[in-house]
Amino acid sequence: MIDENYKLIGIVTDLKDYKLAWNINQETYLKLIKTQDFSSQTEEKPFSFSRFKHMDDRSVVTLVKNKSYSSDEGSKFLLHDLRQFNFFMLIDGWVSEEKLNNFISQLKQNSSINFIKILDLSKINSQEILIV
Repeated sequence: MIDENYKLIGIVTDLKDYKLAWNINQETYLKLIKTQDFSSQTEEKPFSFSRFKHMDDRSVVTLVKNKSYSSDEGSKFLLHDLRQFNFFMLIDGWVSEEKLNNFISQLKQNSSINFIKILDLSKINSQEILIV
C-alpha cells in the first residue's frame, strides 16, 4: 500500500532540468537544489536521472527527469508507462489539497510548462519513483 502522504505530479515541458528547477524556484516557495543523480541499472546498463530536491520541516520535494540518455546505451525512462511526461515531482510528506492545488495553479501560469497533472500513484505499475 502506498503512503497517502506521497503525491506525484507529472510535468511536460521543453525546458532543460536546471532551467525548470530555476523557474519553479522563482514562482513558488520551493528552493530546489541539484543533488546527486538517481541511478538505475537494468540489464547491466546503468542509467542516471537528474534530480533536484527541496526539504523543509514537513516534506521533501524531489524533481526528477523521466528520461535518461546515453550515447552508448540509448535512452531509458524512469516510468516507461508515463513516458509522455518529461519530469516528475514527488512530494513526500504532508501537504493539504488546497496547498497542492494552489501550487499546481502557480506552475500552470508558467508558459514554459505545457502540461501538468497530479498522478494517481495507485495506478502506476512501477513504484521505483518512490525511492528517488
